[in-house]
Amino acid sequence: MNAVAPAVVRTKILEQLTQAQVDYMTERIPMRRTGTPEEKKAAQLLATLKDPLRAELTDLLRRQLKFDAIKKYQAAASVDLSTAAMVINALQKSTQ
Repeated sequence: MNAVAPAVVRTKILEQLTQAQVDYMTERIPMRRTGTPEEKKAAQLLATLKDPLRAELTDLLRRQLKFDAIKKYQAAASVDLSTAAMVINALQKSTQ
């Protein structure tokens, strides 16, 4: 999955590392922080988002209808509201 979201993700495996090791890795990441499992999931879902849904969501964002985009994605993908919001936020960042 590193091809989708190359970063250090805060998972149980990081608990086995020292803080110095985690710091060493995160210093090399542009955002200088660890990601969350939820962010990784959103990146995976965004990577699999296909047209026409992707185009419809992008259009809603262009028209500043972010909540409508979130609700549309939530219904189409059968995900919870928080996950839908993270995917739409990632889509919004990728189209700016």
